[in-house]
Formats: sequence, structure tokens, C-alpha cells
Amino acid sequence: MKEDTGIRFWRKVGIRGPDDCWNWKASTSNGRYGKFKFNGKLVSAHRFAYQLIYGDLKDNMQVQHHCDNNKCVNPRHLYQGTQSDNMRDRQQRTYIPPEVSGYGKGKLYEGEIWLVRKLKGKFSSRFVGKMFKVSQRTILTIWNSKVHLCKENYYA
Repeated sequence: MKEDTGIRFWRKVGIRGPDDCWNWKASTSNGRYGKFKFNGKLVSAHRFAYQLIYGDLKDNMQVQHHCDNNKCVNPRHLYQGTQSDNMRDRQQRTYIPPEVSGYGKGKLYEGEIWLVRKLKGKFSSRFVGKMFKVSQRTILTIWNSKVHLCKENYYA
């Protein structure tokens, strides 16, 4: 692999602290997993990150996320496992629903999410949704989830 391939790859990553999610900033497949062009083919960004740091995968293994964030390419958050491992791990951890885990773009800023949470029990979700110009479902998701993707592109 050419040295500049790694440089080109990491330029497309929002690198933060060593234990934080490092979200893929370039193209994705359906807004979910990052895609990276390598040797003329599109490859999964998280898989490429894993192989850059740890080397090739064993047969029939997948690259999975400890953080349940499909856009994350932080090598500390990635591990080899089978599909069965992935399903078992997901059940053991607090599952973050797709609408929270980065499939779409955040609709509210971190401060707005904080305020929406403070309004729980004081106003109806429908009313709060109208205040912030988002759906009632978005408000209910914020109220019922520990984390929510914000416009700043991280979880609040």
C-alpha cells in the first residue's frame, strides 16, 4: 500500500480524542457506513481503518464497532468478530437506535437538545416539536434516548 493512501484516508476522518468516535466525513453508503476508494474499488471505511492498523482479517470475520456508531473509524472502537458476535454484543450493550447513531444528520444543536430534555414533563412532545420545528417523533426520541446526534456531528 502506498504511504499516501493512509494519509488520504485519515484526511477524511474527524479525529478527536483517543477514546472518542472518529466519524467518517466523506462518502457513505445510504448515509450509514463510510466508503473509501482503494485500488479502484469502494471499500468500507471502518474495515479499511482496521486493516491499516491491525492488518488483514481472519476468514469469515467482519469488522465491528464497540461503539455502535457505523460512521466511526477509530481503531480503538473496532474489532474482528462474526455476525453472531455482533448480534450478541448489541444485545448486551445499550442499543442506540438507527435514527440516533448517525444514519441521518442531526436536526438540533447540542444546546437545543439539552433544552428539549429540560422541557420533558413540562410540555407535550407535540408542542415542543413545534417550538423547535422538528417532528414529535424527534422530540420523543430525544426524551427516551441517553444520546442523540446533534448538528455539531457528535452525540449529546
